[in-house]
Amino acid sequence: MESSYLIGAIIVATVATYTTRIIPFLLFRNCEPSPLIRYIELNMPVMIMVILVFYALKDVKWEVYPYGLAEIIGVGHCDSFTCKV
Repeated sequence: MESSYLIGAIIVATVATYTTRIIPFLLFRNCEPSPLIRYIELNMPVMIMVILVFYALKDVKWEVYPYGLAEIIGVGHCDSFTCKV
């Protein structure tokens, strides 16, 4: 392949990606978000962290020594840094 073809493909992909990401900001610039969007905006970080913790713990052998102790310590350690009570 010629390098001009590759450069053209990269430019087209860049422009397509940029336009699809900027269009919602241009269209909804003056709109107020709905209550559902506000709720998701506030709770999404917690939802993602819960999903990641469950995913990390899905393969733990709870019935075999050390009974998931390292994982529990790891989750507790990370939780102590991220929770602001």
